[in-house]
Amino acid sequence: MKFDTLKAARRYWIVGAVIAMIGVLLARVVAPHFEARPRSLLNVAGRLLGMAGMVVIAIGISRRVSAAQKDEQL
Repeated sequence: MKFDTLKAARRYWIVGAVIAMIGVLLARVVAPHFEARPRSLLNVAGRLLGMAGMVVIAIGISRRVSAAQKDEQL
């Protein structure tokens, strides 16, 4: 049971990290090559993607902790 929990947690970490990296690349690498208005929109979108990636990681950690607590109660 513990192996399945770690495997699921790893998926959240990978997906969250990829989403966050795409957001950082969008905000830091792609956005500066555009004019003012599109740059602002891409910058905001990249930052939101970065935060969304961190939220995915936090959800994975929360589920792993709750699964560990259920295992302890058994």
